[in-house]
This record gives sequence, C-alpha cells and structure tokens, in this order.
Amino acid sequence: MRFHALGTEFRVHFLTLLSALLAVALGVPKEMLTVAAAMGLHETAHLLAARACNLQVDSVELMPFGGAARLHNLYGIPRGKMIAVALAGPGMNLLCSLMGAALGWWEVAAFPAAARWVRIHLALMLFNLMPVIPLDGGRVLYALVQGLLGNRRALRLGVTLAHLLATALTLLAIFQFVRRGRVNLTLPLMAVFLLASSLSEKAHFESGGAFRAVETLCAPVKLPCRAEVVALDAASPWEAALPFLRRGKPVLFVRLGKNGSEEWTPGWEVAQKIVAEPAQTNNEAALD
Repeated sequence: MRFHALGTEFRVHFLTLLSALLAVALGVPKEMLTVAAAMGLHETAHLLAARACNLQVDSVELMPFGGAARLHNLYGIPRGKMIAVALAGPGMNLLCSLMGAALGWWEVAAFPAAARWVRIHLALMLFNLMPVIPLDGGRVLYALVQGLLGNRRALRLGVTLAHLLATALTLLAIFQFVRRGRVNLTLPLMAVFLLASSLSEKAHFESGGAFRAVETLCAPVKLPCRAEVVALDAASPWEAALPFLRRGKPVLFVRLGKNGSEEWTPGWEVAQKIVAEPAQTNNEAALD
C-alpha cells in the first residue's frame, strides 16, 4: 500500500497491515491507533530532520515497530548528519511522551489515554535505540564505528547484532510458550521484522555502493580525449572490466567475438551495465 504526503512516497509494510488485523482480532484497536500515530510522528521527525540537513528522502516505509526513511546515498552522507537524522525519530517519541505525561498530570487528557500514549511512545523510542541495523540505534552505531571498521564491517556488525536480537526474541517467545502455554505474538513479529529489514538493508547498501562507483569512478569525460583500450572476450561478463575502471582515466572496452565481431563501449557505460545487471554480481558476498 502506497500514498504520498509531504512530497514523499510512503509505503505501508505488509507486516503493519497484519499487525492491524491482529489488533482488531484481539480487541485492542485503540493501542494500534496509538502505535500508528507514534510511528507517523517518528517518521515525520526523520523526514523533517533530513530536509533540514539538505538530504534527499527517496521514500518512507512504515513497519510494525517503526519505519525506514530511505535516504538517497544513505551510507555516503556525513557522520554528523546521519546521527542527527537517526536521533530525530526517538527524540520526537521522547518529546511526545513528556507531553502526554504532562497532559495526564494536569488532567487535560484522561489518565488511561495519556498512560497509553506515554507507554507506546517510550516503547517505540527504546526499541528504535537498540544498536542494530536498520534501527536508529544501529545507524548511530554505524556512524560511530565506520571510521574504525570501514563501511562494510560497520554494516556487518549492525546486521549481525540484528540477527542475534531476532534469535533472542524468538527463543524468548518459545520459552514463554513452554512455561505459560501462550505466546506473546509481538516477539516473533519483532524477530521477523528485524530479519527482513536487515537483509533488505544489505541489498540497499550494495545498490548504493554500486551507483556511487558509477558517479565517482566512471563519469563521462570531455571529448575529444586520449583513452586506454582494453580488450575483453565476448563471452566474459562485464564484471571482468572492473579492475580497469579508474576515476579520471578514460577507458574504451572492446569485446571480441569468435567471428571477428567487435563491440566498443566507453567505461562509464560499462559501469552502468554492471549496475543494471545485478544478477551477475554477488551482492551478499561483500558483507558475509
């Protein structure tokens, strides 16, 4: 499900719809509505912070326990801006919880509604501050350790922590079922969310890295100019050209066929072909 607001495309994850149906079935629609409002405010804070930092937001995906603001070239933005945008969401939840507590204390709002508002905002804030990818805490962790570990190792750390947390939540749900004979469905849903979103984050990272390579290493050059010529076998995949691609170094690739045919392609077009053919690349191997 998709809709547009504030000039940005919003996508509703299927787990969010499943959670809504579950809330209705369990007779807790008020809690679900409060969660939806908290999530909306959380993601709006991310969106506004990104715009304040002059960052492009491609889309926002709403999920059961938070959301994902897809920033253009996420892992290429400065560390300070990444931290600021990441903390904007939990900061909004903290502000809303304080306002809810104040309204309940002054009896402006009914105490049960105010308590529910505060509880859900605090829970959403604490969950998103966990240092796992793609939660906000994971973004902050990545920004802090990226300089020491490098992009891939920093992301691998956050994704690994996400998998460990998902495993712990699953084991906790099983333990509760064995001991009490009932399951807290929130726990397995959180585990599925973490696994699915962390795997999606890996693919998003690799896609962004590939496009940055096109922009920085293989930008078109002014013509006429001298260029190096590299011959490739027509049966070779375009990835074989990667070692010859250099920033500011024009390259022409010629693929030679068995029948003597020649196919000439400039370096920046070769790089774009590599990006456009993900099936021939091993995205997962770069992180595992």
